[in-house]
Amino acid sequence: MNIASFVLGLVSILGGSLLCFVPPILGIIFGILGRKEPENKGLGTAGIVLSAISLVLAIIGSILYFGFIAAMIAGAAAAN
Repeated sequence: MNIASFVLGLVSILGGSLLCFVPPILGIIFGILGRKEPENKGLGTAGIVLSAISLVLAIIGSILYFGFIAAMIAGAAAAN
């Protein structure tokens, strides 16, 4: 589980917004479940951290994207 968490953390950081929220959420879940295993706890922790950073960045990016779209729609409506 810890190795899966780390790999999903890397995929979510390096993949950017390819699959937006799925890999970071799975990485956090696998990391939490993997922390109960005695081996490779460091990989589980790293997976949780990478996934959490990626999830926060995806949320911020989504907010900015939809805010920009809303501003464009409001601007177009005000121009008419």
